[in-house]
This record gives sequence, structure tokens and C-alpha cells, in this order.
Amino acid sequence: MEKVDTSINPFYTNARYAARTKSSNSPRLYKEVTNNSARSLGSLDNRTLFVTQKAKFNGQYFYKVHSGIDNKSEGWMKSSSLRLFNLSSSTAHNKTYDIRTEKHQLLSDPFGTSDQHLKRLDRYGDAPFHTKRKVNLGAHTYYYGKIGKDYGWLEEAKLVDTSKIPFYTNARYAARVSSTNNSGLYKKVTDEKTESLGSLDNRTLFVTQKAKFKGQSYYKVHEGINDGAQGWMKSSFLRLFNLSKPSTHNRTYDIRTEKHQLLSDPFGTSKQHIKRLDKYGDVSFHAIQKVNLGAHTYYYGKIGIDYGWLEESKLVDTSKTPFYIRAKFAARISKNNQSGIYSKISSAQSKSVNKLDNYTLFISQKGKYKGQTYYKIHCTSVKNTDTLNRDNPSNV
Repeated sequence: MEKVDTSINPFYTNARYAARTKSSNSPRLYKEVTNNSARSLGSLDNRTLFVTQKAKFNGQYFYKVHSGIDNKSEGWMKSSSLRLFNLSSSTAHNKTYDIRTEKHQLLSDPFGTSDQHLKRLDRYGDAPFHTKRKVNLGAHTYYYGKIGKDYGWLEEAKLVDTSKIPFYTNARYAARVSSTNNSGLYKKVTDEKTESLGSLDNRTLFVTQKAKFKGQSYYKVHEGINDGAQGWMKSSFLRLFNLSKPSTHNRTYDIRTEKHQLLSDPFGTSKQHIKRLDKYGDVSFHAIQKVNLGAHTYYYGKIGIDYGWLEESKLVDTSKTPFYIRAKFAARISKNNQSGIYSKISSAQSKSVNKLDNYTLFISQKGKYKGQTYYKIHCTSVKNTDTLNRDNPSNV
């Protein structure tokens, strides 16, 4: 082989690598390897680069770098400023995969940095990834293809082949059936036949697992938050709502809106009603746990002798501040066990009702404070502002 004097003229060879800069070396970019002046990398400093040529000149090695695998050359960098990774030639690879790890990113280039992120994978919903080609980069394999409307690169470890075997992951959602023309309920995701949803069709369901099989996504659904699984449904027929794990929450609330229902499950439909809240009288709700469901918080607890769920907006914390609503009743004071009259419901002491116990009284407001219910009483007009405590229904 004829020797080349590279002290005068550069010697070039083809090369194929992916590369990252060594930040500690203050890397620079040369327009030509024979130039003495160089510029800073700018936006190239925090991304994976791609090498197509190697040059030797005056005792130095240089690499021609590209900002993307299919982009034009940006210039030359000294080899001492780069970490190189073997990169194979691109080969055809037509196959459909499902997404294994949805919290990762679709990349504009294989082995891309944060500057080469296109979109987070969970934003594509349950769309599969249709590959067109692949490259081997270092010890890893990357595929180029389409997901949703976007094209990009994904590493093999982020994908799963579900053409023969389903892939399962844990999931936690509340769900509603989105269409009357739904696919029905599958016993297994590999089954071809389904059965009717029956009573599941008009209630809030709960999801504990997700499965992907042959480009389809399925969810394991439960009739109630603590009930056994009923089967699997296709994702396209469900509306999903994020559901947190339950956490301990020991607190007592009063009822804000009495015309609503105690529910057997958070976000329950009419099929999951237990009892209308005004049927419990002035009983407090003793919460023992809570979950966040979508943008709402639900509490599980006891009211009267029943256990169930109530949404946060239906409750009020009266441990420090009274809660008032309008009320309109006629009332008589109970002869036995009456508490006296309070100038304010937050007052510690009451005074005797005196002659009021022989009057028909009129109520204009109801107040709740520290688990007790009070009524604002009037003799014959609404000018009187004294308040009577209602310890139980016999007081008024």
C-alpha cells in the first residue's frame, strides 16, 4: 500500500459511528480538517452525532459529524473530543410492535438525547409501532418506524412483539363504557368470542391490568373497586380515569349536599347508589380512606350504619369553621333533653330557652359545626338571631 504523507494533505476513509462529545475536552467544530480556526458546537453539544468519514492530518485524527443519522454534515471534530459507538448499516425490517415502556420518548435519531425527543410514548394512547428499518448501535438495536402520525426511532427494549403471546402490565384506572356498540367482554384476551356486558354496561368499572395482543390493547375490568375481575374489554370501548392507590384518611365530615347519594364505589353511577344522604338525618360521615380519581377526591367511610364512598365536594369540614345553609321549618322545642339556646353556634355555653318552649318557632338557617347540627330560630319574624342546638331529631 502506498504511504500517504498526511503532514501536507489529509487522508480520508469511510467510517460509520454514532458519537457523543466529551464535554470535559471543550470540543470544537472545524469546517475543514486543514483549518486552524474552529467554532463552538452550539446545539450539537447535547445530542447524539453521526460519523460518516475519518481523516488523518498532521498527526491528528478527525471525524465528519452529522447532527442526525440522515442529516447533512456539520463539519469535522477531533477524535479526542468524541466517544464513538459502532453503528451498522440500516436494513429493512417491516414488523409491528406494541409499546413495552410508555414513559419513554420517540426519538428523532437512534440513541438520541433529550434534544432528540419527539414525543412521550404514552401520548400516543394504545397505538402500535410499525417498523420499517433497523440499525445496531453498540450493544443495542434501534428500529425506525411510525406510531400514530409520527415517524421516529425506538430502542428494541422499549418494544414487545405480541403477535403470538399477550404482554401484560399492571394498571390502575376507573372506567366507563364509551359505546353501546362495544365489543363485549372477553374471558381471555386470546379468545375470539365475547359475551354481553349485561349489568356492567351502566356502571363505573375498575381496571387492574392492561394487555396487548396482536396490535390491540385490552383492560381487565372489575365490577367494583374491591370486587373480582369480570373479564377483559378492548381499550377502544372504555373511557379511562386515573385512579390513585387508597391511602389512610381518618377524619369526620359533615354533609354539604344532602340530595346526593352514598356510593358503593367512587364515581359510581345510579347502579352504585346505596342511599340518599338526607335519609341519614344529621349524621356525620367518618372517613377512613381516600382515593384520587381523575381531578376528584373520593372518601370511603361510615355514615349511620352504612359504609360507602362520597366525593369531596359533597362534604364539609366543620372542625374549625361552621357551615351554613338556608332552611325553612316550623318547630317546637322538645320537652326533654333540650340543649338551650346559643347566641352563636361556636359558643361554648348556652342559655335557657325561657318562654320559647311554649312557642311555635320558625327556622331560617341550618348550621353544622364539629359534628353537631344547629338551627337559627325565630319567634314570629326573622329578626331574632338566636340558635338552638339539635343534638338529635327530638330536640326540635
